[in-house]
Amino acid sequence: MADGVARRARARRAAQRGAAEPAGVAAEVAELARRDGQDAARMVPAADAVEFDTTGRAVGDVVDALVRLASSAAGQAP
Repeated sequence: MADGVARRARARRAAQRGAAEPAGVAAEVAELARRDGQDAARMVPAADAVEFDTTGRAVGDVVDALVRLASSAAGQAP
C-alpha cells in the first residue's frame, strides 16, 4: 500500500507542479496516507458480504465463480 501511495503522491505532485519535488512528494505521501487511513476506518463490509480473493486467478475464472456465487445466492442454477 505504501508504494502505491508514494506513486500516487509523485504523480499528483508532478501534475500540480510540473515536476516532483522531493519535499513536496513526502508531504503528499503523508497526506494521501492520512486520507487512506480515514477512508479505511469508515469502510465496513456489509453483514452479508462475501470475501472473494481473485489473486492469481484468470479473469474468466473470476467471472464464472462470481456468476455461480450470485446465482446460488439468488437460488438459481447458473
